[in-house]
Amino acid sequence: EFSFGLGELFIVLASFCTVVSNVVCKKALKATDATVVTGYSELFGGVVLLAVGLSLGGGFSLHNVWAWGLFAYIVLATCVSYILWYSIVQKYELSKLFIIKLSEPLFAAIIGAIVLQENLWQWHYLLAFVCVGIAVVVSNLNVKKEKKAEGECVDEKV
Repeated sequence: EFSFGLGELFIVLASFCTVVSNVVCKKALKATDATVVTGYSELFGGVVLLAVGLSLGGGFSLHNVWAWGLFAYIVLATCVSYILWYSIVQKYELSKLFIIKLSEPLFAAIIGAIVLQENLWQWHYLLAFVCVGIAVVVSNLNVKKEKKAEGECVDEKV
């Protein structure tokens, strides 16, 4: 059975937003430090997510020390990971970094399965892993193409 619900729509929307934000941030990183770009990115994203969550009836309460500690850890982990990512994006072409983005869903599924104690040995999970693996392999294939005029070999991405 094939279904495309609200959750799947949000995954597609998140992927689209990731692409747009990486392109925008790549341009911003030409003149700004990765830490500053991360700060503005997290502030904008946080305000948007908070507004959407509150408008849909959500709430925000940190009622004990453990909740505050977890919140601080999540904020710190997110900021550090994005500072590292934007530092890499600043130095390399986005087209060469997409292999990392292709692998994100794979690792998210594995970690989610460990935390939620799900069974990853179902055919649709295995098919998704195979598709990601094929995409990673295909994205790294180099094809030799001969230049007839000059007679030299040039590596080109497929």
